[in-house]
Amino acid sequence: MSSPPALDGLLGAVFIGIVLSTIIYGITCLQVYLYYTKHCRDDGRGMKVYVSLLLGFDTLHVALLAITYYYYTVTHFGDFGRLQGDTWSLSAQNTVGGILSAMTQFFFAYRLYNLSGKLLWLPIAICVISLVQTGCSAAYTAVGYMNHYFDASQKALPYVTAGLIADIVCDSLIAASMMFFLLKKRTQFAKTNRVLNLLVTYALNTCLLTTVFTVICFIFWYTSTDTLIYAVFYWVLIRLYSCSLVSTLNTRDTIKHVLESGSHELFGIRSTTTVIPSEASSRRAVTSKGWADPRSLTVDIGADDINIKTSTMLNDVDADEHVALP
Repeated sequence: MSSPPALDGLLGAVFIGIVLSTIIYGITCLQVYLYYTKHCRDDGRGMKVYVSLLLGFDTLHVALLAITYYYYTVTHFGDFGRLQGDTWSLSAQNTVGGILSAMTQFFFAYRLYNLSGKLLWLPIAICVISLVQTGCSAAYTAVGYMNHYFDASQKALPYVTAGLIADIVCDSLIAASMMFFLLKKRTQFAKTNRVLNLLVTYALNTCLLTTVFTVICFIFWYTSTDTLIYAVFYWVLIRLYSCSLVSTLNTRDTIKHVLESGSHELFGIRSTTTVIPSEASSRRAVTSKGWADPRSLTVDIGADDINIKTSTMLNDVDADEHVALP
């Protein structure tokens, strides 16, 4: 009697992938709830429907993974031969995952369109690359559905390779473009720069994290083709796409709060300027304007506010007009 195959790289990987991805799915559901209850008041109907579609596809992906696990562990419990074969739900989840990736990348392409001053070629390039990875995901689904066995996965090698490379290029292009256009908008105002730095951090955390998981998935696909270890990282990657889109929408109010908090910023020059009028100019001012009390003007220019102080001058000071610029 032959010993059963090792299940760590098959059912074990599926179990871990489902648990981790479902945890992130719960976070996405919370983000969607917060979006509709607190953060969508300024959005149009199109964006609200877009978020609903995203959550719908994300829920469908979770359901397909649950069906897959039920198929292997309950319907065909103890049938180790079935563990070497594909099932329709496991094949279909690749296409749904490709759609979720494309929806998120389209969203960031639209943001780059507005951020770059209505520049067309960059968002179009991102959308085309994203459509390539979606098409490769659909082709992988077709190959898996027709061949039924994991040992035939070499037939899907070109589609998997092209799809993962397209994902890496697309996410890297989004991250680099966001950083370029945000840093290009830096000003002399410290508070504005803090907001821009915060947006750059969000862009890095979102796009680079998905890029890292795509690279890891790519590595495990090539090194462990006869297992489903790569699926752990792929399913987490899909959840990161949908979660990052909704969390980006929800962080807009936080960024606005940072920008509006504190005093108003008038100058971005860290210096102090003191202007002391002379007695002659003070007397001319008294004669022409009727001033009874000449004053000095001290302007403290900081990063976030401007303070103006006055002090009474003695009328009997005999000095030339003097301007001090420390």
